Amino acid sequence: MNCGSCQYFKDLTFFNMGLRCMNKSNSPTVGDFKILNNENYSCGHYKVYHPNNRFEWDKNKNASNQKKHKIGFERIHDLYNDKFMLQMVVQTEKWEDVSNLPPHVERNEGNIDPIRAKLIGEIDGKIYTAIYTFRGGVGDMKYRIISLRRADKNDRNSYETFKNSK
Repeated sequence: MNCGSCQYFKDLTFFNMGLRCMNKSNSPTVGDFKILNNENYSCGHYKVYHPNNRFEWDKNKNASNQKKHKIGFERIHDLYNDKFMLQMVVQTEKWEDVSNLPPHVERNEGNIDPIRAKLIGEIDGKIYTAIYTFRGGVGDMKYRIISLRRADKNDRNSYETFKNSK
């Protein structure tokens, strides 16, 4: 088993940061992550990566979303796999306020203002928007789905513009 198939493996070459292990147990210093020379490195912290582990949601919120928008959060995998899917941050005034969260809600490490963001993509030929935040520690973060609904006019226009530019 090598890092290329590990949950903690991240290819950050797009940001000129190279290949990294995001497991804090492998951190050379606090707040930094081990630089990898290639995907074939392996260590004792391997955790198999599976795309289904990328998302989580509250089952009651999912039920209310199904009732209101006629689509369940389980369809997020279809939206995420759309090759033209867009991902963008929602306005900062929509960022999640963590100052008054109840004690049972997990807080993200080092993230005092978790973002709210959206994914826009197609499901069954129709354009949808998913609103999410992140939950979990660095390297274990998951998309926490808040809402999944048909895209509004602005989101549809953004998606179509992007799709037609490819």
